[in-house]
Amino acid sequence: MHNDFGNAVNEYFVREFRRLYKERKARINALKTPEAVLEYAKSAQKRIREIFDLEKLPRTPLNPQVTGSHEYKYYTKQNIIFESLPGYYVTANLYLPSDMTGPVPAVLHLCGHNQDAKSCTNGVSFNVGTAANGIAVLSFDPVCQGERFQHFMENERNLCGAHNTIGKELLLFGEHFPAWRAWDALRAVDLLCEMPEIDSSKIMLTGCSGGGTMTTWVNALEDRLIASAPSCAVTLWRRTVENENPIDAEQLPPDLAGEGYDMADFLIASLPRPILVSGEVNDFFDVRGQQEAGREMEMLSTIVNAPIKSTFFTGPHPHALQREQREAIRAFFFKASGVTPRGICEDDIPRPATEEKLAAPDGDVFKIPGNRSALTIMKERCNAVISARKALSKAELAQVLKKCLALPGDIPVPEDYRRLPPHIFREGTEDIINRYLIENEERMLCVLNALTGTGDYQVPQCREAVLYLPDVECIEMETLPEEFYKGKILFGIDTFGVGNMIPSSCGVSSRKPGDFYGSYWHYAGLSVMLGKSFPGLQMEGILAALKLLKAQGTEKVTLIGRGYGAILGTYTALLAEDMIEKTILLDAPSPFEELVGTYNTFSFAGILPNILKYADWTDIAKAVNAEFR
Repeated sequence: MHNDFGNAVNEYFVREFRRLYKERKARINALKTPEAVLEYAKSAQKRIREIFDLEKLPRTPLNPQVTGSHEYKYYTKQNIIFESLPGYYVTANLYLPSDMTGPVPAVLHLCGHNQDAKSCTNGVSFNVGTAANGIAVLSFDPVCQGERFQHFMENERNLCGAHNTIGKELLLFGEHFPAWRAWDALRAVDLLCEMPEIDSSKIMLTGCSGGGTMTTWVNALEDRLIASAPSCAVTLWRRTVENENPIDAEQLPPDLAGEGYDMADFLIASLPRPILVSGEVNDFFDVRGQQEAGREMEMLSTIVNAPIKSTFFTGPHPHALQREQREAIRAFFFKASGVTPRGICEDDIPRPATEEKLAAPDGDVFKIPGNRSALTIMKERCNAVISARKALSKAELAQVLKKCLALPGDIPVPEDYRRLPPHIFREGTEDIINRYLIENEERMLCVLNALTGTGDYQVPQCREAVLYLPDVECIEMETLPEEFYKGKILFGIDTFGVGNMIPSSCGVSSRKPGDFYGSYWHYAGLSVMLGKSFPGLQMEGILAALKLLKAQGTEKVTLIGRGYGAILGTYTALLAEDMIEKTILLDAPSPFEELVGTYNTFSFAGILPNILKYADWTDIAKAVNAEFR
């Protein structure tokens, strides 16, 4: 494998996020008056809610059931099941203070990435310590965790793999996992507001790690909160990119980073609501970003003269809801709610046994009659989107494809290229592959490979050509039957993230396209956050190379795409119709529609957001009369 430009992809995203960070920092520093800050907060909240688009979903009956109740010294715990969507069951524990004389404030505690979810040791310690001292806590299992495991991973309980499978598939038909997850939290707030034991005017929100991320998102989506405390999650997106730190599907809200927002804007969106931004000094969510966001909240809440100022807390430990954080968050919530704690030490409070926390039969929502899985609901929603599609002409299909790819309005003929050292075509032969790097001011676009039989210092000129788009790298050209290109120049393109540009970042062992973490996952997610698509970044290189060939006199191209390259080949055949005479697809993947609601290892980098609203990639192949082999 030739990997001469393995850092090109990473450095492009680092530059983009650094540029966006500087522009945003200047905007925040320019906010000097309460009116300016609150106007900024209002606009951020509006845009965030547009992106999450949860108002479209009906607030169906929650149908809560208390399936068990246990009394302990200082508190009572109830096991509860409710339906955030019809038949979509959520398992929860409600911790109530003992000796209640009326409704009490409550904390909604969102769980992080832990198989035990609401039964996680540190989380339970927070819950019992808070309830024993006078504030109720509701904690529920996220999808694919605890009692709500969804069987995406062939019975392997890999919660991150399950989350990320759902996340990449939702994008295909216009939804996203941050919103999917946030919906359960909004419905949990609905549940708290319906409970007679709870003072609905004093609801607060916290969570650690993935739960801290969800706390951040929900803070901007929910008006009924009086305080929030995201833990071990808030940082600068710039730091995540610089540190090559792949994050999970629920941590990748679409478009907002590209529009100039950052994580702190989800907190700013609720000003003057007080926020405690907490974390640990040795956290993989970079503490520098946590503290910068915290200082930003302190400054802005001071400008608006908030009754309780936002602040931040950094503990001395690695990533987790450690004791010092639990105490800091509790103190913040008691202050915000006006409740005087009862002075009961966390160490003196009994914890419930694991089996006492189970709400569903045998701890499995699939054993609840009428349970509907996430897979089923996803497939139904996807089918509804597909059923609503309208027939499109080829010209209309090209326009929606450009939109989904997020291509720039015009891709110019490359002004220049670099001639690279050639490679031997097949070992034991004298044939070589000539190589040329095509780039623009923003980034490296692709490496154009050309097999001519001789060394060529310039991109060879020809009237007819064969263009190969590989599955993994252009060395695959060696396996093509000679009959495919006999008498013609064979070109191949290692586009963004392919072959010569396969990322060498995010760890040596994480470069497989189907990995649920690693480089392909990381850069595909960053593309979504920027309002781009990874296939779109790849197509810019392919179309630029074709523009260069056309400018040099190439009139007709036979296009050959293999594996993932077959998908890019269909896009190319539609968008460069004036040059592509014939399209041959080898070892083509399944249609996108067949991925939805299944366990699969299709690369996130190949997912094209929103495409199923208009067509499947196989519909595009049909429109360009592609030949499958």
